[in-house]
Amino acid sequence: MVSAVSRFHVVVAVSLLSTAAIAADTSYERILIPITSADTAGAHGALWTTELWVRNDSDQPVSVFPLTFSDATTPEHVTLPLAVARPSPDLPPGQFIYVTRTLADSVRFNVRVFDANRVPAVWGTEIPVIREKGFLRDRVVLFNVPTSSDLRISLRVYGATDGDANVRLRIFDMRGSEPLLDAPLHLASRAPVQYNPAYAQVLSLSDTFPQIRASAQVRVEITSEQSGVDLWAFVTVVSNTTNAITTITPQ
Repeated sequence: MVSAVSRFHVVVAVSLLSTAAIAADTSYERILIPITSADTAGAHGALWTTELWVRNDSDQPVSVFPLTFSDATTPEHVTLPLAVARPSPDLPPGQFIYVTRTLADSVRFNVRVFDANRVPAVWGTEIPVIREKGFLRDRVVLFNVPTSSDLRISLRVYGATDGDANVRLRIFDMRGSEPLLDAPLHLASRAPVQYNPAYAQVLSLSDTFPQIRASAQVRVEITSEQSGVDLWAFVTVVSNTTNAITTITPQ
Protein backbone atom coordinates (compact mmCIF):
# COMPACT_ATOMS: atom_id res chain seq x y z
CA MET A 1 0.00 0.00 0.00
CA VAL A 2 1.40 3.41 -0.99
CA SER A 3 1.54 5.82 1.93
CA ALA A 4 -0.28 9.16 1.75
CA VAL A 5 3.02 10.99 2.19
CA SER A 6 4.64 9.33 -0.80
CA ARG A 7 1.63 9.98 -3.04
CA PHE A 8 1.89 13.76 -2.86
CA HIS A 9 5.32 15.28 -3.37
CA VAL A 10 5.81 18.99 -3.84
CA VAL A 11 9.23 19.30 -5.42
CA VAL A 12 10.91 22.64 -4.86
CA ALA A 13 14.46 21.99 -5.96
CA VAL A 14 15.58 23.98 -8.98
CA SER A 15 17.99 21.18 -9.82
CA LEU A 16 15.19 18.80 -10.82
CA LEU A 17 15.18 20.02 -14.42
CA SER A 18 17.56 22.22 -16.33
CA THR A 19 16.12 25.24 -18.08
CA ALA A 20 16.92 23.62 -21.43
CA ALA A 21 14.96 20.52 -20.44
CA ILE A 22 11.97 22.63 -19.41
CA ALA A 23 12.00 24.49 -22.71
CA ALA A 24 11.69 21.21 -24.61
CA ASP A 25 9.36 19.45 -22.17
CA THR A 26 5.61 19.77 -22.72
CA SER A 27 4.70 17.67 -19.66
CA TYR A 28 4.71 20.75 -17.42
CA GLU A 29 2.34 23.71 -17.49
CA ARG A 30 3.92 27.15 -17.07
CA ILE A 31 2.14 29.37 -14.54
CA LEU A 32 2.83 33.04 -13.82
CA ILE A 33 3.05 34.25 -10.23
CA PRO A 34 2.94 38.04 -10.89
CA ILE A 35 4.40 39.19 -7.58
CA THR A 36 6.68 37.40 -5.13
CA SER A 37 8.18 39.84 -2.66
CA ALA A 38 9.50 39.68 0.88
CA ASP A 39 9.70 42.68 3.19
CA THR A 40 10.08 45.17 0.36
CA ALA A 41 9.93 48.77 1.60
CA GLY A 42 7.33 50.96 -0.09
CA ALA A 43 5.87 54.43 0.15
CA HIS A 44 4.09 55.69 3.27
CA GLY A 45 5.76 53.19 5.59
CA ALA A 46 4.67 50.07 3.72
CA LEU A 47 6.52 46.77 4.05
CA TRP A 48 5.23 44.65 1.19
CA THR A 49 5.35 40.87 1.22
CA THR A 50 3.51 37.99 -0.42
CA GLU A 51 2.49 34.51 0.56
CA LEU A 52 1.74 31.64 -1.80
CA TRP A 53 -0.51 28.70 -0.93
CA VAL A 54 -1.10 25.53 -2.93
CA ARG A 55 -3.63 22.73 -2.73
CA ASN A 56 -3.39 19.42 -4.57
CA ASP A 57 -6.79 17.80 -5.04
CA SER A 58 -5.41 14.86 -7.02
CA ASP A 59 -4.34 11.50 -5.64
CA GLN A 60 -0.93 11.57 -7.33
CA PRO A 61 2.41 13.30 -6.80
CA VAL A 62 2.66 16.79 -8.29
CA SER A 63 5.86 18.61 -9.10
CA VAL A 64 5.91 22.37 -8.44
CA PHE A 65 9.17 24.22 -9.10
CA PRO A 66 11.35 26.29 -8.88
CA LEU A 67 10.59 27.60 -5.43
CA THR A 68 13.32 27.29 -2.80
CA PHE A 69 16.29 24.97 -2.66
CA SER A 70 14.73 22.31 -0.43
CA ASP A 71 12.18 19.52 -0.90
CA ALA A 72 9.01 18.85 1.06
CA THR A 73 6.44 16.06 1.23
CA THR A 74 2.86 16.23 2.43
CA PRO A 75 -0.25 13.99 2.17
CA GLU A 76 -2.75 14.34 -0.67
CA HIS A 77 -5.75 16.69 -0.40
CA VAL A 78 -3.79 19.11 1.76
CA THR A 79 -3.38 22.89 1.57
CA LEU A 80 0.05 24.24 2.45
CA PRO A 81 2.18 27.37 2.05
CA LEU A 82 5.05 27.38 -0.43
CA ALA A 83 8.24 29.29 0.29
CA VAL A 84 8.75 30.86 -3.13
CA ALA A 85 12.04 32.29 -4.32
CA ARG A 86 11.81 36.05 -3.79
CA PRO A 87 13.84 38.42 -5.98
CA SER A 88 15.69 41.38 -4.53
CA PRO A 89 13.75 44.69 -4.64
CA ASP A 90 15.70 45.92 -7.67
CA LEU A 91 14.59 42.95 -9.82
CA PRO A 92 11.21 42.29 -11.49
CA PRO A 93 8.72 40.85 -9.01
CA GLY A 94 7.18 38.01 -11.04
CA GLN A 95 8.24 34.48 -11.88
CA PHE A 96 7.12 31.39 -13.76
CA ILE A 97 6.59 28.15 -11.91
CA TYR A 98 5.89 24.75 -13.44
CA VAL A 99 3.31 22.11 -12.56
CA THR A 100 2.82 18.59 -13.88
CA ARG A 101 0.52 19.22 -16.84
CA THR A 102 -1.73 16.16 -16.52
CA LEU A 103 -2.54 17.12 -12.93
CA ALA A 104 -2.46 20.92 -13.23
CA ASP A 105 -6.26 21.30 -13.15
CA SER A 106 -6.26 19.65 -9.71
CA VAL A 107 -3.64 22.03 -8.30
CA ARG A 108 -4.91 25.35 -6.95
CA PHE A 109 -2.96 28.40 -5.89
CA ASN A 110 -3.56 31.53 -3.86
CA VAL A 111 -1.26 34.56 -3.72
CA ARG A 112 -1.83 37.38 -1.24
CA VAL A 113 0.14 40.61 -1.15
CA PHE A 114 -0.04 42.71 1.99
CA ASP A 115 1.59 45.46 3.99
CA ALA A 116 3.21 43.61 6.89
CA ASN A 117 3.15 46.78 8.97
CA ARG A 118 -0.65 46.97 8.80
CA VAL A 119 -1.74 43.35 9.24
CA PRO A 120 -4.27 42.39 10.54
CA ALA A 121 -5.99 45.79 10.27
CA VAL A 122 -5.50 45.68 6.48
CA TRP A 123 -5.42 42.11 5.18
CA GLY A 124 -4.09 42.89 1.71
CA THR A 125 -5.47 41.53 -1.55
CA GLU A 126 -5.42 38.40 -3.67
CA ILE A 127 -3.19 38.49 -6.76
CA PRO A 128 -4.29 36.40 -9.77
CA VAL A 129 -2.26 33.32 -10.67
CA ILE A 130 -2.07 33.15 -14.46
CA ARG A 131 -2.17 29.80 -16.20
CA GLU A 132 -1.17 29.35 -19.84
CA LYS A 133 -4.74 29.81 -21.09
CA GLY A 134 -5.00 33.04 -19.10
CA PHE A 135 -2.43 34.87 -21.24
CA LEU A 136 -3.80 37.11 -23.96
CA ARG A 137 -2.48 37.06 -27.51
CA ASP A 138 -1.17 40.48 -28.55
CA ARG A 139 -3.58 42.74 -26.59
CA VAL A 140 -4.65 43.48 -23.00
CA VAL A 141 -7.41 45.91 -21.95
CA LEU A 142 -7.89 47.23 -18.40
CA PHE A 143 -11.03 49.20 -17.57
CA ASN A 144 -11.99 51.75 -14.92
CA VAL A 145 -8.48 52.77 -13.80
CA PRO A 146 -8.53 55.86 -11.53
CA THR A 147 -6.08 58.74 -11.86
CA SER A 148 -6.50 60.47 -8.46
CA SER A 149 -3.39 61.87 -6.79
CA ASP A 150 -4.66 60.29 -3.55
CA LEU A 151 -3.85 56.89 -5.01
CA ARG A 152 -0.72 55.14 -6.26
CA ILE A 153 -1.62 53.57 -9.60
CA SER A 154 0.95 51.07 -10.92
CA LEU A 155 0.88 49.16 -14.19
CA ARG A 156 2.77 45.87 -14.58
CA VAL A 157 3.06 44.08 -17.93
CA TYR A 158 4.32 40.52 -18.50
CA GLY A 159 5.29 38.64 -21.63
CA ALA A 160 5.58 34.87 -22.07
CA THR A 161 8.32 35.13 -24.70
CA ASP A 162 11.82 33.84 -25.32
CA GLY A 163 13.28 37.36 -25.24
CA ASP A 164 12.47 41.05 -25.12
CA ALA A 165 9.19 42.38 -26.50
CA ASN A 166 7.92 45.78 -27.56
CA VAL A 167 4.37 46.87 -26.82
CA ARG A 168 2.29 50.00 -27.28
CA LEU A 169 0.70 51.61 -24.24
CA ARG A 170 -2.44 53.63 -24.99
CA ILE A 171 -4.59 55.26 -22.35
CA PHE A 172 -8.09 56.58 -23.13
CA ASP A 173 -10.89 58.31 -21.32
CA MET A 174 -13.30 55.55 -20.29
CA ARG A 175 -15.68 56.45 -23.15
CA GLY A 176 -13.09 57.96 -25.47
CA SER A 177 -11.75 56.77 -28.81
CA GLU A 178 -8.75 59.13 -29.07
CA PRO A 179 -5.86 58.29 -26.73
CA LEU A 180 -4.80 60.64 -23.98
CA LEU A 181 -1.45 58.84 -24.18
CA ASP A 182 0.24 56.77 -26.86
CA ALA A 183 3.74 55.59 -25.93
CA PRO A 184 6.08 52.63 -26.53
CA LEU A 185 6.86 50.26 -23.69
CA HIS A 186 9.72 47.77 -23.69
CA LEU A 187 9.37 44.42 -21.96
CA ALA A 188 12.85 43.35 -20.89
CA SER A 189 13.69 39.70 -20.53
CA ARG A 190 16.01 38.27 -17.89
CA ALA A 191 17.83 34.96 -17.91
CA PRO A 192 16.80 32.28 -17.45
CA VAL A 193 13.74 33.14 -19.54
CA GLN A 194 12.05 29.88 -18.56
CA TYR A 195 11.63 31.24 -15.05
CA ASN A 196 11.46 35.01 -15.65
CA PRO A 197 8.78 36.67 -17.79
CA ALA A 198 9.63 39.63 -19.99
CA TYR A 199 8.54 42.60 -17.91
CA ALA A 200 7.83 46.32 -17.79
CA GLN A 201 6.30 48.51 -15.12
CA VAL A 202 5.06 52.05 -14.64
CA LEU A 203 4.94 52.52 -10.89
CA SER A 204 2.89 55.73 -10.99
CA LEU A 205 0.79 56.11 -14.11
CA SER A 206 -0.60 59.55 -13.33
CA ASP A 207 2.76 60.99 -12.22
CA THR A 208 4.60 59.54 -15.21
CA PHE A 209 1.87 60.60 -17.65
CA PRO A 210 0.12 63.62 -16.04
CA GLN A 211 -1.97 64.21 -19.15
CA ILE A 212 -4.19 61.27 -18.23
CA ARG A 213 -5.49 63.27 -15.23
CA ALA A 214 -7.76 65.02 -17.70
CA SER A 215 -10.05 62.05 -17.00
CA ALA A 216 -10.97 60.77 -13.54
CA GLN A 217 -11.11 57.19 -14.83
CA VAL A 218 -9.35 55.74 -17.85
CA ARG A 219 -9.05 52.67 -20.03
CA VAL A 220 -5.57 51.18 -20.47
CA GLU A 221 -4.69 49.17 -23.56
CA ILE A 222 -1.43 47.29 -24.16
CA THR A 223 -0.88 46.02 -27.69
CA SER A 224 2.07 43.98 -28.90
CA GLU A 225 4.12 45.42 -31.74
CA GLN A 226 5.17 41.86 -32.64
CA SER A 227 2.74 39.16 -33.70
CA GLY A 228 2.17 36.12 -31.57
CA VAL A 229 3.25 37.50 -28.20
CA ASP A 230 1.40 36.22 -25.14
CA LEU A 231 0.76 39.08 -22.72
CA TRP A 232 -0.76 39.68 -19.33
CA ALA A 233 -1.00 42.89 -17.34
CA PHE A 234 -2.70 44.36 -14.32
CA VAL A 235 -2.98 47.58 -12.35
CA THR A 236 -2.65 47.96 -8.61
CA VAL A 237 -4.36 50.89 -6.91
CA VAL A 238 -2.98 51.66 -3.45
CA SER A 239 -4.42 54.23 -1.05
CA ASN A 240 -1.92 56.82 0.18
CA THR A 241 -3.84 56.90 3.47
CA THR A 242 -4.32 53.24 4.36
CA ASN A 243 -2.11 51.32 1.89
CA ALA A 244 -5.20 49.27 1.04
CA ILE A 245 -4.81 47.60 -2.38
CA THR A 246 -7.25 47.15 -5.24
CA THR A 247 -6.31 45.17 -8.34
CA ILE A 248 -7.62 45.77 -11.85
CA THR A 249 -7.17 42.76 -14.12
CA PRO A 250 -8.11 41.83 -17.72
CA GLN A 251 -11.75 40.76 -18.08
